[in-house]
Amino acid sequence: MVVKFDDATTLEENDNGALQTHFENSVAFVMDHWKPLLIGGISVFVLLVSVFLITFFATSLLLRVHPKRRRKRVQNLKLRQKLVYFLFLNSVNFSFIHSENSTTITSVTPPDSYTTVDPRNQSCTNHFTLINGKCWRMFNLTHSRTSADGICFLHNGATLVSIKSANENRALVDFVKNEHLDTVWTGLLCNNGTNITSCIWDIQAGTAARYSNFEAGYPDVTYGGCVYFTASGKAIGQWGSAQCSQSMAFVCELPATVLGEKIDLDSFLVLFPDETCIFNYNGNCYTRFDNYWNFSGAQRECESRCSNLVSIHSANEMRFIQTIYSDVQSAFIRIGGIAMSQDFLIWTDGSPGDFDNIQYFQPGSCIIMATGTSKSGYWYTHPCDQGYVYLCKRPAGVHC
Repeated sequence: MVVKFDDATTLEENDNGALQTHFENSVAFVMDHWKPLLIGGISVFVLLVSVFLITFFATSLLLRVHPKRRRKRVQNLKLRQKLVYFLFLNSVNFSFIHSENSTTITSVTPPDSYTTVDPRNQSCTNHFTLINGKCWRMFNLTHSRTSADGICFLHNGATLVSIKSANENRALVDFVKNEHLDTVWTGLLCNNGTNITSCIWDIQAGTAARYSNFEAGYPDVTYGGCVYFTASGKAIGQWGSAQCSQSMAFVCELPATVLGEKIDLDSFLVLFPDETCIFNYNGNCYTRFDNYWNFSGAQRECESRCSNLVSIHSANEMRFIQTIYSDVQSAFIRIGGIAMSQDFLIWTDGSPGDFDNIQYFQPGSCIIMATGTSKSGYWYTHPCDQGYVYLCKRPAGVHC
């Protein structure tokens, strides 16, 4: 037992001596190298403080932005990140530096809004009249509903008038009351008995469920599914339905747009028209190019004109684009959409993917649109490296 005890004591003393030796070595190392260690510690501290301050001020700046713009910036950032990732996967060189051996795919900063125009700069094209933020034009000639819609289409893709509120309904009463008409066609179509929710505004523009002003007993598709507006008499301002083959006068509608830049000169607003904007719609200018480019080449050409490949956000906008190619019997045009899957669409200008008309999902992820055919307006996916004519889009009133 004494021997075992002495052995244990000896081992314990050896361990304590080893620990003491390691500690002394560590202290000696610190004393010999205290300057580099101090500099390293300070550097790490400064780095951490810098990261904290940058994050703090960046967050504060974002919070000061108007909520709508903040959401748009965040959304655009996410869309751009997804686009970069997608193009990387498809072996496309997404770069902000252009050289002879690389492809540049960038995007011009998009406007904050894609569907509205600043009320201070609102104007109308095609001899339309600005009424409550919309552009209307009276056609005091009687036509069937189909023929009336076709005449509207010839004017920048206009549609028959839509009425989405009581204020707009009253405005339309004032607009037509001196035309000495009984009724005028509207853009509303009903297809199910007397159910108002079955009444749909032209070109997928919503139903009449939120607002309607039907006369008693309407709508009733037994009388017909095309809705008219009563322009005179006791029922003025009320709606009815009739056979679409009947002949009536009609009002065409376009969204308000910007014809140029309005500058305040000594309390007078002076319009400096954008003479380069041949195709103007809903606050945007569209430029048609009939030369062939692949996706990256077409986008680069658009950028050189302060534009992006066109993004499309409604069936009405698509209807307008079809008028740009009314002289072409059949063509496919390249647009700025990329379909990463059948239910996920992004645009090169960073705008939201809030409208989709892809009819055929074929090999490839870039999108082309059919014009001038029986399937005009249909979208198809296609390989990005194939050449097509293309359409560019930029905010109206921006001089490049």
